Amino acid sequence: MKEKWLIVLAFVLLGVFFFSCNPVLSGKGKGTKFSAAGGQLEVNAPLPSFQYRGLDGKAKSIDEFSGKPLIINFWATWCPPCRQEIPHFVEFYKKYKEKGLQIVSLGVSDTISSQKKFLETQEMPWVLGMDTNDVSGKWGFEFIPTTIFVNASGVVVDIAVGGLDADELEARKDKLFST
Repeated sequence: MKEKWLIVLAFVLLGVFFFSCNPVLSGKGKGTKFSAAGGQLEVNAPLPSFQYRGLDGKAKSIDEFSGKPLIINFWATWCPPCRQEIPHFVEFYKKYKEKGLQIVSLGVSDTISSQKKFLETQEMPWVLGMDTNDVSGKWGFEFIPTTIFVNASGVVVDIAVGGLDADELEARKDKLFST
């Protein structure tokens, strides 16, 4: 009898974790404006410049991707919705990289070594790095994954909170490739 209660408790805790990590399921994934002392991130406004750390340990600037359609994904290796959306991002990236698509995935509570280890088992053929300057926190992101879509003109065209599937990525394609 005690084992059954432990199993039930384990499932409840796992459900709470998954539910809290995925705001699409919890209904909290709404909004197009994020503010912080360091700047504001808003749909239909320019993407503010920021720094991150590459997996090579060097400081990088998001400005390196200006002039190209860009997806910035804040994620973690331990986050179930983050892991579930990766195959959809891989498919989307392969389909649109010839059109100049760039993706930058920034870990919010991982280490460089944990991301490198994760890459041994999961294909992610784009730029990965660490949100070492807490950009996601400064912009007030409460959940991961959070994904920012930026067109080639440098304008934020959409912000998605929660895991995305292939259809949801495709639905944002026209905005992403607009100028």
